[in-house]
Amino acid sequence: MRRIDSFFVLILVLLSGLAITYKSAQYDLSGLKFQAIVNDELRHQIQVLTLKNKELELRYNQLLAQNNRPTSASRQTASSAEAEEVWIDPEQQAAKILDTVEEECKKKRSALCLQNVDSMVMQFPSSSWAGLSLVHLAHHYKENKKSYEADEVLYLVSQEFKKDKKVQSLKEKMLSAE
Repeated sequence: MRRIDSFFVLILVLLSGLAITYKSAQYDLSGLKFQAIVNDELRHQIQVLTLKNKELELRYNQLLAQNNRPTSASRQTASSAEAEEVWIDPEQQAAKILDTVEEECKKKRSALCLQNVDSMVMQFPSSSWAGLSLVHLAHHYKENKKSYEADEVLYLVSQEFKKDKKVQSLKEKMLSAE
């Protein structure tokens, strides 16, 4: 009788060990699925923002065409003065955001780095600026030993910014530095 009891206890211990191993493996792999979903959502957002950017460019060109019609001199000077006050050069704005991204990523402030990269991608999708900020984010992930996230971002950069020489050279420079 003791042998049978010992046998059942051994079976229960083995089954509980197997169940614990299964649950821990399931928990460890759940993050991979979540990260893949997040990356798919980011790709979709980039595509949507690219389309919105093209739509805004078309509207802007239409407005420029409408505003370039001959008008009285007083209207032109007033509207140009107002435009100078409101107009912010997008190149300067993007350069400032990129500097902030680079600074925050170097200081290992993950939340601020990610927030600034998100701002850059939202405002300037499919531009060199967005690609450069994504490369800085990937480098930040590599430094913080988040290689899976870094590889996902680098894959996205290599797919979306294939022809951008600035982005590709910075990517190679960052990879060779490691």
